[in-house]
Amino acid sequence: MEKRYSNEYVKHLFSDDEKKEIAIDLAQKVAELKQQEDDKKATLAAWSELKSKIDSLTAMLNVAAVKLNNGYEMTTVKCEFVPDWKAKTWIINRVDNGEFVKERKMTPDELQMRLKMESSE
Repeated sequence: MEKRYSNEYVKHLFSDDEKKEIAIDLAQKVAELKQQEDDKKATLAAWSELKSKIDSLTAMLNVAAVKLNNGYEMTTVKCEFVPDWKAKTWIINRVDNGEFVKERKMTPDELQMRLKMESSE
């Protein structure tokens, strides 16, 4: 009679030498995984820093584009209030270059200042 063969799925008990080989392989894979995770963290940190720099430069570009497009920017400068008692207004001029900024009506309290100043003279 002819012999028959087949492949069957059976339990294989590892020898001590096989267990040692598996342990060495396991330790190497754990170390490799740890290294890959560390590399990933470093890459993500570098990416985050790079993204922050890109975002900052984009914001600066947008500000510069708006300034160029508008032809001016708003800024705070020291101004002098000059009374025009006849017109009952304040003329507001820049201190740095004397340029006219705006004119506004005096409030009732400010109009009283003139009377107080004139009575003290």
